[in-house]
Amino acid sequence: MKRYTKLGLVAALCLAVASVTAADRPTLTRDLKDNVKAKLVAAKTSQGRGRNLMAKFQTLDKKEPKTLILAFAAHSHSAHETTLMSVIRGCVDLDKSEDGWHPASKAAAIFSVPKTTKREPDEYSIWERCALLSLGLSEKDE
Repeated sequence: MKRYTKLGLVAALCLAVASVTAADRPTLTRDLKDNVKAKLVAAKTSQGRGRNLMAKFQTLDKKEPKTLILAFAAHSHSAHETTLMSVIRGCVDLDKSEDGWHPASKAAAIFSVPKTTKREPDEYSIWERCALLSLGLSEKDE
């Protein structure tokens, strides 16, 4: 009887270790060290089959501001990604549009985003490296 119990325990451990992948790795503070502060400027839905939500950010670097565009994948999303999507959708004004982009004029949102939108093939979602830093009234409401 003990033999089967030990064998079952070993099998369970092997399955648990095998199921851990790079995508299951939690985001650590060291993963965010290269992030920059950026303001949400606009959002839109892509025209492709997946109808992915895309967000446009403007970095808060006064010397050399950059525009970064990040898109959500068209698959099931983590709770973190779903929360960020809800914040982004809540900030944009769907009644206004410039070149398909809806301006983020309902609320002012500052995010911590990666400097680059490139990702390694085995890396988890780029959105797992993003964080909401502040959310407030839009500049026109202040």
